[in-house]
Amino acid sequence: MVRLQELCKSFQEGRRSRQVLDCVSASFQPGEFVVLLGKSGSGKSTLLTLLAGLDHPTQGRATLDGAPISAPQRRIGLVFQQANLMPWRTVKENIRLPLELDYLLALTAGLFDALPLERVSEAEQAVRAAANGIGIGQAGHAIQNGVANLSGRRRRDITVDVH
Repeated sequence: MVRLQELCKSFQEGRRSRQVLDCVSASFQPGEFVVLLGKSGSGKSTLLTLLAGLDHPTQGRATLDGAPISAPQRRIGLVFQQANLMPWRTVKENIRLPLELDYLLALTAGLFDALPLERVSEAEQAVRAAANGIGIGQAGHAIQNGVANLSGRRRRDITVDVH
């Protein structure tokens, strides 16, 4: 269950503070379908960013199954309005990015000293499977190209299917 308890967020704009999220309290059950409606600037994206652990509330807290949401986690996904791919990376490198970040987190946490060879093989298999899943695995050159020439749909496919 996701629970919001007096969740507030404000931003500094020069000398003044602008409250974007005004102390929201709510709870959402697993499998429940929830819609956020509001005009531009009403805090919808801010709320989603807080729920994804990408930012911290000014006040209050958000929890997932009783544990505070304070950092990004694999159990929580967020699809941005724009496909957030790294333009300087190839398609393959963009697909591989979440795996690289997982490795860095595990390394930082001291789970292992170096990347075991079997993990490299697993990562390459995951990249190939993801590329096949979005229809670019068969076109071997496509996965080696940059993302600049991809259509908006293809960029979104890479972002949603992989991340």
